[in-house]
Amino acid sequence: MIKKSAFLGVVVVVAVLLAGAITVSGVSNNKTSVDQAPPIDDSAGATGATTTQTTVPQQHTVVATNASAINRTRLAQYGTVETQADAQIDIRMPQSNVSAVERLPWVREVRPAMQPVPADVPGSSDGESLGVKELHQNGVTGDGVKVGVIDSGFDRDNPAIGNNVVTTRSFRSTAGDPAHGTAVAEVVTQTAPDSDLYLVSADTTTDHQRAIEYLANQDVDIIVYSISWPSVEDDGDHYLSDEIVSARQQGTLFVTSAGNEAEHHWEGDFQDTDQDDIHEWTASGDEVNSLPSPGVTFRGGAINAVLRWEERGDPSEYRLALLNPNTAEYVSIGRSRALSTETSRWTTISATVEPQPLALVVQHTGGPADDEIELVVFKGPRRIERTIPSSSVMAPGDVDAAVTVGAYERGKYVQSSGIASYSGRGPTDDGRRGVDVAGYTNTDLNSGFYDIFGGTSAAAPYVGGVAALVEEQQKGDPSPAEVESTLKSTSDDIGRSGADTVSGTGAVDAIDAVGSATTPTPTVTPTPTPTATVAQSGDRVFQGQESIQFGSQDFDTLTGVSGDAEGQVLSTPIPQDQTTGTYSADGTLNTFSVVVGQPRISDYEILNESGKDIAGSSVADVNAENLEVVVEYNFAKYEGIDLTIENPNGLESQGYVVNSPNPVQASGSGTQTVTFDVNLSDEDAGTYAITAEGTDDFDFGKASVSALVTVRETQQDPVERFDANDDGEIDIGELGTAATEFARGEIDVGALGAVAAAFAS
Repeated sequence: MIKKSAFLGVVVVVAVLLAGAITVSGVSNNKTSVDQAPPIDDSAGATGATTTQTTVPQQHTVVATNASAINRTRLAQYGTVETQADAQIDIRMPQSNVSAVERLPWVREVRPAMQPVPADVPGSSDGESLGVKELHQNGVTGDGVKVGVIDSGFDRDNPAIGNNVVTTRSFRSTAGDPAHGTAVAEVVTQTAPDSDLYLVSADTTTDHQRAIEYLANQDVDIIVYSISWPSVEDDGDHYLSDEIVSARQQGTLFVTSAGNEAEHHWEGDFQDTDQDDIHEWTASGDEVNSLPSPGVTFRGGAINAVLRWEERGDPSEYRLALLNPNTAEYVSIGRSRALSTETSRWTTISATVEPQPLALVVQHTGGPADDEIELVVFKGPRRIERTIPSSSVMAPGDVDAAVTVGAYERGKYVQSSGIASYSGRGPTDDGRRGVDVAGYTNTDLNSGFYDIFGGTSAAAPYVGGVAALVEEQQKGDPSPAEVESTLKSTSDDIGRSGADTVSGTGAVDAIDAVGSATTPTPTVTPTPTPTATVAQSGDRVFQGQESIQFGSQDFDTLTGVSGDAEGQVLSTPIPQDQTTGTYSADGTLNTFSVVVGQPRISDYEILNESGKDIAGSSVADVNAENLEVVVEYNFAKYEGIDLTIENPNGLESQGYVVNSPNPVQASGSGTQTVTFDVNLSDEDAGTYAITAEGTDDFDFGKASVSALVTVRETQQDPVERFDANDDGEIDIGELGTAATEFARGEIDVGALGAVAAAFAS
């Protein structure tokens, strides 16, 4: 065994080995015009290409055979484990660890985590176009309607939205940019100024799945989602589909943007008539697609594009490359290995380039090349030379359960009113219309991040805000289908006559939508008196009981006949401080009588997974998934138990309760025990107040019991984490891994010290 004194030297050596270099080659300015794309020579490299060190941790998504098979402890040996949704879990790890994770027996697939794209574009001001001032003046403000917003981040204390924010939640591993999310939330508050905001930050697809589930469980009325996923096939069947459908079934309307990709989208069959493995964009054989157009120099900066395809037979491989057509040199060459899901395959290219002429090239690198390919350039030039706007709607706008919103421009700064040229449009890849309605865009903001907020990113929260106004006004608790129907049926047709793939049913008209939702004032009729429970002679009744009748004779009053109750009068409703004891119709025990008792919860326990009562104590977050709250009470003949949980921010919700049992009522004066399943494992660390009380009359005194439980954030034991071979000891290689992560700032000195102590022992 290596001596303790060698430890410091080991750490230093390992840290030194972390050093690397990133090299960038210059771009040639020599111009050599070409008609077609030159061959792609991997050995020659690419001018302007950036080499990334494999030791730098990157986000990856691990797909397991099933959710229960995921071993988080084992996975943590290769990186930092992040969000899990069903059988999918994210991990931040170096590329060099991917192969090891792929070899784990329960892992089905490992892929780079997909990142969303905000659906905003620069726009001209038209702050008067929201058309809601008249509604606000008439008191229609979305009061009490709960609107969830999912985005990369938020400035929750910003004056433009702060008074509306009820809660925030983050599923991200790192803080996200607050600009876009705050802008989306501000458009909601401009449209529905008294709505309640539930703001959730997310990054990867896994984060977003959890975010949708979370908001649905918070019983929000509307979710606004101004985000697109260019890597996802727009056929309505993908990562987020089940969550959106489930949210709708739970009563939540999901409003999303159509995306802004119409001017940089192309879709069609892969063509290669000259058999050089380079895609031909046109029938004449043109192999380059200029960014933004022939003879125009790209201004320089970041370019991100994705190419996806749904395989028609045997697997094929393609890749993207960036070509300078003047020099016939490739500026950047994308990876040839395709990424895949159950329904589609895709590849990406990402590069930062200097100003120069630029074009995209698609190369076939393996397989039969018999697929339809789809290109989306989602960062870089505002348009591309060869574009097909049709079917440019972005996921999750392709999900049938969502309300998908295009961008409608109107106002003095717009030459002609209508759908914005960039606005994503249908049909979806499986032939549905894709776009449901259009919403106003180019909105003046006050939050400080944008002066004017444009794109379908602004259109979706406008429609979500109008939905909140409709929700407030519509009779009863309208379903998502009813609110959607109101938005569509009152929209203004702005395109071809009738619904179409560009604008759906038309631009949402807030005044008409709310007017349609507002029902005439009904004739006032007396509220029927609730049917009273009939107490039989000898029954137990309770203090505070309101709807109770004394026998079939319906005695008005009874008289106490024993103890402190003797001579006291009992009538309905029974006061909360009524003296307990026996009461009869004639003041004797020979006629109709009842016993007045005190409603109470006689036993109250909060059990952890081991069956230990943790009321007033704490539980680790990893052990807080299957808590049981057991309530024994004596008034089950008349009503049940409500369980509410107040989170560390003081917000009360029943969303943490997995089930709400409806017990069979006990007969006579017997007691009843009910058990609630509670999950706090995914919630913020802190102290939760868990309260059980009667559902109606019995919510006072001993019939209402509360206990505190503190959820602790668990930090994995560093020795266990770095013991890769599970032998209970730390060897020199495992110590080196810990030192590497310490040098990158991923663990603190305390964790490194613990690993070093285990190594030296």
